[in-house]
Amino acid sequence: MKRSEQNSIKTEDTILPLGSVVKTGRDPGTLLVIIARAPLTVMNGTTGYFDYGAVQFPYGMTDPAKTIFFNRPDVTEIVFMGYINAEEQSYERTFDEVTKSTDYPHLHL
Repeated sequence: MKRSEQNSIKTEDTILPLGSVVKTGRDPGTLLVIIARAPLTVMNGTTGYFDYGAVQFPYGMTDPAKTIFFNRPDVTEIVFMGYINAEEQSYERTFDEVTKSTDYPHLHL
């Protein structure tokens, strides 16, 4: 996928594949590598999920407690799109259904 195509994707309409590198509005100078989708975490005593869990590029997972959580609307730029095959496409199509059917709340920053 060309960079121009990556940037034209509406990040709120689809879930990005693992391995994607993005920037968020929270820290626009930091590159984040998506390592998890719908990860459970505890925020203010509530267990719930965010759309993504990521680590800082180029450092990777240095400490699980430093995983950065965010949601699709927080993505301001897709720098690199992760690997997509038929299995990934199937997962993307069902992501919203699966997360809406969970008892865990969708957390927001």
